[in-house]
Amino acid sequence: MKHAFFLAWRNLNAGKLRSAILVGCLSVAVSLPIVMRVVVARFRNELTQRAQSTPLIVGATGSRFDLTLHALYFEANAPSEITMREVATIRESGRAFPIPIFAKFRVERFRIVGTTAEYFDFRSLKVAQGEGLQRIGDCVIGSGVAARLEIEPGGHLTSEPENAFDITGSYPLRMRVNGILEKTDSPDDSAIFVSLETAWIIAGRGHGHRNSSDDTHAPAAGEEEGSLVPVDPFTEVTDENVHSFHFHGKREDLPLTAIIVVAPDERSATLLIGQYLTRNDVTILEPPQIIEQLMQLVFRVERFLNGAAVVLLGTTATLVMLVFALSLRLRQNEIRTLFKLGCSRFMIARILLAELILIALVSAVLTAAVTATAVQIGPEFLERTLTGS
Repeated sequence: MKHAFFLAWRNLNAGKLRSAILVGCLSVAVSLPIVMRVVVARFRNELTQRAQSTPLIVGATGSRFDLTLHALYFEANAPSEITMREVATIRESGRAFPIPIFAKFRVERFRIVGTTAEYFDFRSLKVAQGEGLQRIGDCVIGSGVAARLEIEPGGHLTSEPENAFDITGSYPLRMRVNGILEKTDSPDDSAIFVSLETAWIIAGRGHGHRNSSDDTHAPAAGEEEGSLVPVDPFTEVTDENVHSFHFHGKREDLPLTAIIVVAPDERSATLLIGQYLTRNDVTILEPPQIIEQLMQLVFRVERFLNGAAVVLLGTTATLVMLVFALSLRLRQNEIRTLFKLGCSRFMIARILLAELILIALVSAVLTAAVTATAVQIGPEFLERTLTGS
Protein backbone atom coordinates (compact mmCIF):
# COMPACT_ATOMS: atom_id res chain seq x y z
CA MET A 1 0.00 0.00 0.00
CA LYS A 2 2.95 2.31 0.54
CA HIS A 3 3.60 2.35 -3.21
CA ALA A 4 0.01 3.42 -3.80
CA PHE A 5 0.39 6.29 -1.32
CA PHE A 6 3.68 7.32 -2.92
CA LEU A 7 2.12 7.51 -6.40
CA ALA A 8 -0.98 9.24 -5.00
CA TRP A 9 1.15 11.86 -3.24
CA ARG A 10 3.16 12.51 -6.41
CA ASN A 11 -0.03 12.99 -8.37
CA LEU A 12 -1.54 15.38 -5.82
CA ASN A 13 1.73 17.29 -5.68
CA ALA A 14 1.68 17.63 -9.47
CA GLY A 15 -1.78 19.25 -9.31
CA LYS A 16 -1.19 21.60 -6.38
CA LEU A 17 -3.99 24.04 -7.21
CA ARG A 18 -6.62 21.32 -7.60
CA SER A 19 -5.50 19.63 -4.39
CA ALA A 20 -5.47 22.92 -2.45
CA ILE A 21 -9.02 23.73 -3.58
CA LEU A 22 -10.29 20.31 -2.51
CA VAL A 23 -8.55 20.50 0.88
CA GLY A 24 -9.75 24.04 1.50
CA CYS A 25 -13.37 23.28 0.63
CA LEU A 26 -13.46 20.19 2.83
CA SER A 27 -11.81 21.97 5.74
CA VAL A 28 -14.23 24.89 5.69
CA ALA A 29 -17.27 22.65 5.37
CA VAL A 30 -16.22 20.41 8.26
CA SER A 31 -14.84 23.20 10.47
CA LEU A 32 -17.95 25.40 10.49
CA PRO A 33 -20.31 23.18 12.53
CA ILE A 34 -17.50 22.02 14.84
CA VAL A 35 -16.31 25.56 15.52
CA MET A 36 -19.81 26.86 16.14
CA ARG A 37 -20.62 24.09 18.61
CA VAL A 38 -17.35 24.40 20.53
CA VAL A 39 -17.30 28.23 20.56
CA VAL A 40 -20.93 28.58 21.64
CA ALA A 41 -20.49 25.96 24.36
CA ARG A 42 -17.43 27.72 25.75
CA PHE A 43 -19.08 31.13 25.44
CA ARG A 44 -22.16 29.86 27.27
CA ASN A 45 -20.03 28.37 30.04
CA GLU A 46 -18.09 31.60 30.56
CA LEU A 47 -21.23 33.74 30.62
CA THR A 48 -23.30 31.52 32.88
CA GLN A 49 -20.48 30.84 35.32
CA ARG A 50 -19.97 34.53 36.08
CA ALA A 51 -23.71 35.21 36.11
CA GLN A 52 -24.35 32.40 38.59
CA SER A 53 -21.78 33.90 40.96
CA THR A 54 -23.49 37.31 40.88
CA PRO A 55 -26.88 37.14 42.65
CA LEU A 56 -28.35 40.56 41.80
CA ILE A 57 -27.45 43.82 40.11
CA VAL A 58 -29.01 47.25 40.42
CA GLY A 59 -28.80 49.97 37.79
CA ALA A 60 -30.69 52.54 35.79
CA THR A 61 -33.83 51.43 34.00
CA GLY A 62 -33.16 50.65 30.34
CA SER A 63 -31.78 47.75 28.37
CA ARG A 64 -31.51 44.80 30.76
CA PHE A 65 -28.94 43.16 28.48
CA ASP A 66 -26.69 46.23 28.46
CA LEU A 67 -26.90 46.62 32.22
CA THR A 68 -26.10 42.95 32.86
CA LEU A 69 -23.19 42.83 30.41
CA HIS A 70 -21.87 46.08 31.84
CA ALA A 71 -22.01 45.01 35.48
CA LEU A 72 -20.65 41.51 34.90
CA TYR A 73 -18.28 41.84 31.95
CA PHE A 74 -17.57 45.59 31.63
CA GLU A 75 -18.33 45.38 27.90
CA ALA A 76 -21.56 47.22 27.09
CA ASN A 77 -22.31 50.74 28.31
CA ALA A 78 -24.78 51.10 31.15
CA PRO A 79 -28.21 52.48 30.14
CA SER A 80 -27.66 55.50 32.37
CA GLU A 81 -26.21 56.51 35.72
CA ILE A 82 -27.55 56.09 39.23
CA THR A 83 -26.17 57.65 42.41
CA MET A 84 -24.45 56.52 45.57
CA ARG A 85 -27.79 57.07 47.29
CA GLU A 86 -28.83 53.61 46.05
CA VAL A 87 -25.90 52.07 47.90
CA ALA A 88 -27.13 53.63 51.14
CA THR A 89 -30.69 52.45 50.41
CA ILE A 90 -29.58 48.83 49.94
CA ARG A 91 -27.30 48.89 52.97
CA GLU A 92 -30.00 50.44 55.20
CA SER A 93 -32.50 47.76 54.13
CA GLY A 94 -30.34 45.20 55.92
CA ARG A 95 -31.19 42.61 53.29
CA ALA A 96 -28.02 42.65 51.18
CA PHE A 97 -24.53 44.02 50.81
CA PRO A 98 -23.91 46.48 47.91
CA ILE A 99 -20.71 46.70 45.83
CA PRO A 100 -20.76 49.92 43.77
CA ILE A 101 -19.29 50.12 40.26
CA PHE A 102 -18.53 53.16 38.14
CA ALA A 103 -17.12 51.96 34.81
CA LYS A 104 -17.47 54.62 32.16
CA PHE A 105 -13.99 55.31 30.78
CA ARG A 106 -11.26 53.37 29.03
CA VAL A 107 -7.57 53.13 28.32
CA GLU A 108 -7.52 51.98 24.71
CA ARG A 109 -10.07 49.14 24.69
CA PHE A 110 -9.71 48.31 28.40
CA ARG A 111 -12.42 49.51 30.77
CA ILE A 112 -11.53 51.54 33.86
CA VAL A 113 -13.60 50.10 36.71
CA GLY A 114 -14.09 52.23 39.79
CA THR A 115 -15.13 50.14 42.77
CA THR A 116 -14.38 49.36 46.42
CA ALA A 117 -12.15 46.82 48.15
CA GLU A 118 -15.16 44.54 48.62
CA TYR A 119 -15.18 43.81 44.88
CA PHE A 120 -11.74 42.18 45.09
CA ASP A 121 -12.93 39.96 47.93
CA PHE A 122 -16.14 39.11 46.07
CA ARG A 123 -14.29 38.02 42.92
CA SER A 124 -11.36 36.52 44.86
CA LEU A 125 -8.88 38.79 43.06
CA LYS A 126 -5.32 38.74 44.35
CA VAL A 127 -2.32 40.86 43.46
CA ALA A 128 0.42 38.90 41.68
CA GLN A 129 2.93 41.75 41.32
CA GLY A 130 3.24 45.03 43.21
CA GLU A 131 0.59 46.15 45.68
CA GLY A 132 -3.08 46.97 45.82
CA LEU A 133 -4.69 50.39 45.66
CA GLN A 134 -2.97 52.77 48.09
CA ARG A 135 -4.44 56.20 47.30
CA ILE A 136 -6.51 58.01 44.69
CA GLY A 137 -4.82 58.08 41.33
CA ASP A 138 -3.59 54.49 41.68
CA CYS A 139 -4.77 51.56 39.61
CA VAL A 140 -4.31 47.80 39.58
CA ILE A 141 -4.62 46.05 36.25
CA GLY A 142 -5.64 42.61 35.06
CA SER A 143 -3.08 40.23 33.64
CA GLY A 144 -4.47 40.69 30.13
CA VAL A 145 -4.01 44.45 30.32
CA ALA A 146 -0.44 44.07 31.56
CA ALA A 147 0.43 41.67 28.74
CA ARG A 148 -1.23 43.70 26.01
CA LEU A 149 0.14 47.10 27.09
CA GLU A 150 3.47 45.65 28.27
CA ILE A 151 3.41 47.57 31.53
CA GLU A 152 4.80 46.79 34.97
CA PRO A 153 4.06 48.14 38.47
CA GLY A 154 5.39 51.67 38.72
CA GLY A 155 4.34 52.55 35.18
CA HIS A 156 1.55 54.91 34.21
CA LEU A 157 -1.68 54.74 32.21
CA THR A 158 -3.64 57.75 30.97
CA SER A 159 -7.41 57.58 30.69
CA GLU A 160 -9.13 58.57 27.49
CA PRO A 161 -11.84 61.26 27.55
CA GLU A 162 -15.34 60.01 26.94
CA ASN A 163 -15.81 62.65 24.26
CA ALA A 164 -12.81 64.31 22.64
CA PHE A 165 -14.89 67.42 21.87
CA ASP A 166 -16.23 67.87 25.40
CA ILE A 167 -13.81 70.38 26.95
CA THR A 168 -15.94 70.86 30.06
CA GLY A 169 -16.50 67.22 30.96
CA SER A 170 -14.07 64.42 31.77
CA TYR A 171 -10.37 65.20 31.82
CA PRO A 172 -7.61 62.62 31.18
CA LEU A 173 -6.05 61.26 34.37
CA ARG A 174 -2.52 59.85 34.47
CA MET A 175 -2.78 56.89 36.83
CA ARG A 176 0.04 55.09 38.61
CA VAL A 177 0.03 51.33 38.06
CA ASN A 178 0.39 49.98 41.58
CA GLY A 179 -0.07 46.27 40.92
CA ILE A 180 -1.00 43.47 38.53
CA LEU A 181 -3.69 40.94 39.45
CA GLU A 182 -3.37 37.19 39.14
CA LYS A 183 -4.82 35.68 35.98
CA THR A 184 -8.40 34.47 36.49
CA ASP A 185 -9.53 33.71 32.91
CA SER A 186 -12.42 36.12 33.43
CA PRO A 187 -13.34 39.65 32.30
CA ASP A 188 -11.34 40.94 35.28
CA ASP A 189 -8.17 40.10 33.34
CA SER A 190 -9.06 42.86 30.85
CA ALA A 191 -10.03 45.55 33.38
CA ILE A 192 -8.22 48.45 35.03
CA PHE A 193 -9.38 48.81 38.63
CA VAL A 194 -9.36 52.10 40.49
CA SER A 195 -11.09 53.49 43.54
CA LEU A 196 -14.46 55.18 43.13
CA GLU A 197 -12.82 58.51 43.97
CA THR A 198 -10.32 58.06 41.14
CA ALA A 199 -13.10 57.26 38.69
CA TRP A 200 -15.03 60.33 39.80
CA ILE A 201 -11.96 62.51 39.20
CA ILE A 202 -11.81 61.18 35.62
CA ALA A 203 -15.50 62.03 35.26
CA GLY A 204 -14.80 65.61 36.32
CA ARG A 205 -16.67 65.33 39.60
CA GLY A 206 -13.57 66.04 41.66
CA HIS A 207 -10.33 67.89 41.23
CA GLY A 208 -7.24 69.03 43.09
CA HIS A 209 -5.51 72.32 43.62
CA ARG A 210 -1.90 73.30 43.51
CA ASN A 211 -0.39 76.31 45.18
CA SER A 212 0.95 78.94 42.83
CA SER A 213 4.13 79.14 44.90
CA ASP A 214 5.02 75.66 43.63
CA ASP A 215 5.39 76.82 40.03
CA THR A 216 5.67 79.87 37.86
CA HIS A 217 2.08 79.91 36.71
CA ALA A 218 0.52 83.32 37.28
CA PRO A 219 -3.25 83.41 37.85
CA ALA A 220 -5.17 84.81 34.93
CA ALA A 221 -7.75 87.54 35.29
CA GLY A 222 -10.60 86.28 37.40
CA GLU A 223 -8.62 83.22 38.54
CA GLU A 224 -8.10 82.91 42.28
CA GLU A 225 -4.85 81.91 43.91
CA GLY A 226 -4.69 78.11 44.39
CA SER A 227 -7.41 77.37 41.80
CA LEU A 228 -7.24 74.47 39.38
CA VAL A 229 -4.68 75.17 36.67
CA PRO A 230 -5.73 73.60 33.35
CA VAL A 231 -2.29 73.77 31.76
CA ASP A 232 -1.13 70.15 31.68
CA PRO A 233 -2.60 67.77 29.05
CA PHE A 234 -3.77 65.53 31.89
CA THR A 235 -4.43 65.48 35.62
CA GLU A 236 -2.06 63.53 37.85
CA VAL A 237 -2.32 62.72 41.52
CA THR A 238 1.02 62.89 43.30
CA ASP A 239 2.14 62.53 46.91
CA GLU A 240 2.42 66.34 47.03
CA ASN A 241 -1.09 67.20 45.79
CA VAL A 242 -3.09 64.15 46.87
CA HIS A 243 -4.55 65.93 49.91
CA SER A 244 -5.84 68.81 47.80
CA PHE A 245 -8.27 66.66 45.80
CA HIS A 246 -11.89 67.02 46.76
CA PHE A 247 -15.36 66.51 45.30
CA HIS A 248 -18.22 68.91 44.71
CA GLY A 249 -21.61 68.13 46.12
CA LYS A 250 -22.68 65.38 48.48
CA ARG A 251 -21.20 61.92 48.22
CA GLU A 252 -24.64 60.33 47.87
CA ASP A 253 -25.17 62.35 44.68
CA LEU A 254 -22.01 61.11 42.97
CA PRO A 255 -22.59 58.77 40.00
CA LEU A 256 -22.46 55.01 39.62
CA THR A 257 -23.18 52.84 36.59
CA ALA A 258 -24.20 49.68 38.47
CA ILE A 259 -24.30 48.00 41.86
CA ILE A 260 -23.59 44.33 42.51
CA VAL A 261 -25.91 43.20 45.29
CA VAL A 262 -24.89 40.24 47.46
CA ALA A 263 -27.85 38.83 49.39
CA PRO A 264 -27.19 36.30 52.18
CA ASP A 265 -30.14 34.09 51.26
CA GLU A 266 -33.00 33.69 48.78
CA ARG A 267 -35.56 35.27 51.13
CA SER A 268 -33.53 38.47 51.47
CA ALA A 269 -33.04 38.62 47.70
CA THR A 270 -36.78 38.21 47.08
CA LEU A 271 -37.67 40.95 49.56
CA LEU A 272 -35.12 43.30 48.00
CA ILE A 273 -36.49 42.59 44.50
CA GLY A 274 -39.95 43.46 45.77
CA GLN A 275 -38.62 46.73 47.15
CA TYR A 276 -37.65 47.83 43.61
CA LEU A 277 -40.83 46.75 41.82
CA THR A 278 -42.40 50.18 42.25
CA ARG A 279 -39.31 52.08 41.06
CA ASN A 280 -39.33 53.49 37.54
CA ASP A 281 -35.86 55.05 37.47
CA VAL A 282 -33.92 52.16 38.98
CA THR A 283 -34.22 48.44 38.29
CA ILE A 284 -32.94 45.25 39.90
CA LEU A 285 -32.02 42.22 37.78
CA GLU A 286 -31.11 38.59 38.30
CA PRO A 287 -28.11 37.96 36.00
CA PRO A 288 -28.66 34.19 35.47
CA GLN A 289 -32.10 34.86 33.96
CA ILE A 290 -30.84 37.67 31.73
CA ILE A 291 -27.89 35.63 30.46
CA GLU A 292 -30.20 32.72 29.71
CA GLN A 293 -32.37 35.03 27.60
CA LEU A 294 -29.26 36.29 25.83
CA MET A 295 -28.12 32.75 25.12
CA GLN A 296 -31.45 32.00 23.45
CA LEU A 297 -30.52 34.59 20.83
CA VAL A 298 -27.17 32.90 20.38
CA PHE A 299 -28.84 29.49 19.97
CA ARG A 300 -31.07 30.83 17.20
CA VAL A 301 -28.01 31.99 15.30
CA GLU A 302 -26.30 28.67 16.00
CA ARG A 303 -29.25 26.66 14.64
CA PHE A 304 -29.28 28.75 11.47
CA LEU A 305 -25.54 28.32 10.99
CA ASN A 306 -25.74 24.59 11.66
CA GLY A 307 -28.36 24.27 8.96
CA ALA A 308 -26.22 26.28 6.59
CA ALA A 309 -23.24 24.09 7.50
CA VAL A 310 -25.13 20.92 6.57
CA VAL A 311 -26.00 22.40 3.18
CA LEU A 312 -22.40 23.55 2.72
CA LEU A 313 -21.04 20.12 3.67
CA GLY A 314 -23.36 18.38 1.23
CA THR A 315 -22.48 20.82 -1.53
CA THR A 316 -18.78 20.42 -0.86
CA ALA A 317 -19.01 16.62 -0.87
CA THR A 318 -20.81 16.78 -4.20
CA LEU A 319 -18.16 19.15 -5.53
CA VAL A 320 -15.35 16.84 -4.43
CA MET A 321 -16.96 13.84 -6.09
CA LEU A 322 -17.56 15.84 -9.26
CA VAL A 323 -13.97 17.07 -9.38
CA PHE A 324 -12.73 13.56 -8.73
CA ALA A 325 -14.96 12.08 -11.45
CA LEU A 326 -13.84 14.70 -13.96
CA SER A 327 -10.21 14.13 -13.05
CA LEU A 328 -10.65 10.42 -13.80
CA ARG A 329 -11.84 11.28 -17.30
CA LEU A 330 -8.85 13.56 -17.83
CA ARG A 331 -6.49 10.90 -16.49
CA GLN A 332 -7.64 8.08 -18.82
CA ASN A 333 -4.34 8.11 -20.70
CA GLU A 334 -2.43 8.03 -17.40
CA ILE A 335 -4.49 5.06 -16.16
CA ARG A 336 -3.99 3.17 -19.47
CA THR A 337 -0.25 3.76 -19.21
CA LEU A 338 -0.19 2.39 -15.64
CA PHE A 339 -2.18 -0.63 -16.83
CA LYS A 340 0.30 -1.28 -19.66
CA LEU A 341 3.21 -0.99 -17.20
CA GLY A 342 1.75 -3.90 -15.28
CA CYS A 343 -0.48 -2.25 -12.69
CA SER A 344 -3.61 -4.24 -11.99
CA ARG A 345 -7.02 -2.65 -11.79
CA PHE A 346 -6.91 -3.31 -8.05
CA MET A 347 -3.63 -1.38 -7.75
CA ILE A 348 -5.06 1.55 -9.74
CA ALA A 349 -8.10 1.56 -7.45
CA ARG A 350 -5.80 1.62 -4.42
CA ILE A 351 -3.93 4.64 -5.86
CA LEU A 352 -7.19 6.52 -6.31
CA LEU A 353 -8.31 5.54 -2.81
CA ALA A 354 -4.96 6.69 -1.42
CA GLU A 355 -5.51 10.11 -3.03
CA LEU A 356 -8.86 10.46 -1.28
CA ILE A 357 -7.32 9.38 2.04
CA LEU A 358 -4.47 11.88 1.71
CA ILE A 359 -6.89 14.71 0.89
CA ALA A 360 -9.02 13.74 3.90
CA LEU A 361 -5.99 13.60 6.22
CA VAL A 362 -4.65 17.00 5.17
CA SER A 363 -8.17 18.43 5.50
CA ALA A 364 -8.44 16.96 9.00
CA VAL A 365 -5.16 18.57 10.05
CA LEU A 366 -6.25 21.93 8.66
CA THR A 367 -9.67 21.56 10.29
CA ALA A 368 -8.02 20.89 13.67
CA ALA A 369 -5.82 23.98 13.29
CA VAL A 370 -8.80 26.17 12.33
CA THR A 371 -10.87 24.81 15.21
CA ALA A 372 -8.09 25.35 17.76
CA THR A 373 -7.65 28.94 16.60
CA ALA A 374 -11.38 29.62 16.66
CA VAL A 375 -11.71 28.21 20.18
CA GLN A 376 -9.13 30.74 21.39
CA ILE A 377 -10.54 33.85 19.72
CA GLY A 378 -14.14 32.82 19.02
CA PRO A 379 -15.75 33.44 22.45
CA GLU A 380 -14.19 36.90 22.76
CA PHE A 381 -15.25 37.81 19.22
CA LEU A 382 -18.77 36.53 19.82
CA GLU A 383 -19.02 38.44 23.10
CA ARG A 384 -17.85 41.69 21.48
CA THR A 385 -20.25 41.19 18.60
CA LEU A 386 -23.19 40.77 20.96
CA THR A 387 -22.22 43.67 23.19
CA GLY A 388 -21.27 46.02 20.35
CA SER A 389 -17.97 46.94 21.99
